[in-house]
Amino acid sequence: MSGLRHAASASKACAATAADVAPREQLTARFKLAIEQIPVFKALYETQKGNRLPATTVLEDLVKEQGIPTEDAKECVDIFIVNAKYLGILKPIAGAERIIPIEQAIEELPDYPSTSGGIGVGPGIETRREKTALQAT
Repeated sequence: MSGLRHAASASKACAATAADVAPREQLTARFKLAIEQIPVFKALYETQKGNRLPATTVLEDLVKEQGIPTEDAKECVDIFIVNAKYLGILKPIAGAERIIPIEQAIEELPDYPSTSGGIGVGPGIETRREKTALQAT
């Protein structure tokens, strides 16, 4: 049974990094790896989804309630925030940083693979190669 779990994790990791995978599928895989499969991060996401991000001390208290030792709480919150920003689910909205639902972030992406072949090209960002190709047509 554990072999099946490892195969599923490897499949998610491939989808998260492969250039020929649709951005929506990539983000879904990345979210599972960076938030959903880590219980304390999933708890933070679920409690903060749709809300303004509170002070880090409040988040530290929340992770301590999840069993994270006091000496690791700040680092845990910092990693969660970095992951959320990387995934595009921590966004400035109406003057405050908010955790948006993953479904909203996925909806904002195209459902086809990027022609740039690069990882990290976010929604609404044209690469030079894509812009040149559009101008040529």
